[in-house]
Amino acid sequence: MRVSDGTLPVPVPGVSVKGSTGANVASQVIKVNDTLYELVFPVTLPALGFATYFVQPTAASVESDPVPEAPAAGYVLQNQYLSVTLDDTGGIVGVYDKVLSEGVSIKQEYAFYQSSVGPPQASHAA
Repeated sequence: MRVSDGTLPVPVPGVSVKGSTGANVASQVIKVNDTLYELVFPVTLPALGFATYFVQPTAASVESDPVPEAPAAGYVLQNQYLSVTLDDTGGIVGVYDKVLSEGVSIKQEYAFYQSSVGPPQASHAA
């Protein structure tokens, strides 16, 4: 089983998510711009399988509480021990230890390497 966040663009802020059994699934709607919202909810996928979710507008979609806008940059995740600052792509740019009153700046980069290509093998090779 794999659990990750599913995202889906939706035209209204008031929507509900139900799993294949009809049970409600916790979700959050984030305002992208004046006419578009993004629905975020946890998705559980079995190995080599699929999962079905149903998204429907709710009665509150016509008139609902204001949806918080996603910040343009500078996300901060924190608890009583640490404060972690993220850039607008989700990369970590700083960590501050509240207990020790010490912090460090970080530059996070994602990289990959191209593996070498060996000699071709016959399809029956083990």
